[in-house]
Amino acid sequence: MKKTMKLFALLIISASLLAGCSESPGRNNKPNTLPPANEAPALESGNETEPAWPRTYVDALGNEVVIKSKPEKVVSTFHAMFPDYFYSFDIHPLAVAAAESRFHHLSAYQEFLSVSKPEDIGLANALNFEKILSLAPDLIVMTKLQEEVYPQLSQIAPTITIDHAQINTDWKYGVNEFAKIFGEEDKVDEIINLVEKTIADGAESLANFRNKNETVIFLAVTGKQLFPYPVAQLQTVYNDVDKGGLGLTAPEAYNNLDDYSQPLSLETVAAEYINQLEETTVWKNMDAVKNDHVYKIDRSIFGFNAPIGTKFGVNFVVDSLSE
Repeated sequence: MKKTMKLFALLIISASLLAGCSESPGRNNKPNTLPPANEAPALESGNETEPAWPRTYVDALGNEVVIKSKPEKVVSTFHAMFPDYFYSFDIHPLAVAAAESRFHHLSAYQEFLSVSKPEDIGLANALNFEKILSLAPDLIVMTKLQEEVYPQLSQIAPTITIDHAQINTDWKYGVNEFAKIFGEEDKVDEIINLVEKTIADGAESLANFRNKNETVIFLAVTGKQLFPYPVAQLQTVYNDVDKGGLGLTAPEAYNNLDDYSQPLSLETVAAEYINQLEETTVWKNMDAVKNDHVYKIDRSIFGFNAPIGTKFGVNFVVDSLSE
């Protein structure tokens, strides 16, 4: 079992499928349609194709952002997913929101952090604009949730807004969009193929586990609260094998969760999502706990929606459930 971090997650296995629950409502998991990025034509040099600069990227807010040359000093105002895509294209972020309190502790990125650690620029909802300005970035990447601070950020450096919710439902979309930003379109297939192979190999390794008809849920733990990560956000885990997932099963009631913004009490988790615990309400009496079926890992596992985090998460799930 891996060492527990300050902010950690739980993978919980229930011995059987949850019975007597209503079916979860239908869900449309298709990503929202965003305007495509406008690319300058590629320049051919001999037999090689080189990306052309400058290029214009139309972001999630409809802003036409001119990128003069390949970004190197990049700042992310969001600690999740975005830095993963930077590393995937061999870009080490200059700074990341919540770097010291969160990002520096994520196991999936320790290989990269051992080379260089991004500066901390405050929390995503309380950015240190003076610090960002002092770093003189050549590109800032933010989320749609931070739309109100776009004017301040765009005065510091070209600022691109990415719809993180769309990446949450389609990591391949993320690969393609960040490839356009960094002029790395020729690496898209290589990155996607490697991730898909990791998932396919993991799914094959879990064939015996799937035959046990056990269910799996994922909870993030913050202080004394539990935050569920819904099926829609963890498609890599719950999608059928022939649809590019690990083919694991969630309890039916767990499917009713449509976001992770509302914390769950231990009693709620036991009553609603672990059917075998109808007569108990405390954590220590949960079957998953008594059977040593709770696995602790830092929140890297919820980086499923980016290439490096997905490979890390798949390997963790496979290692945990293959014991």
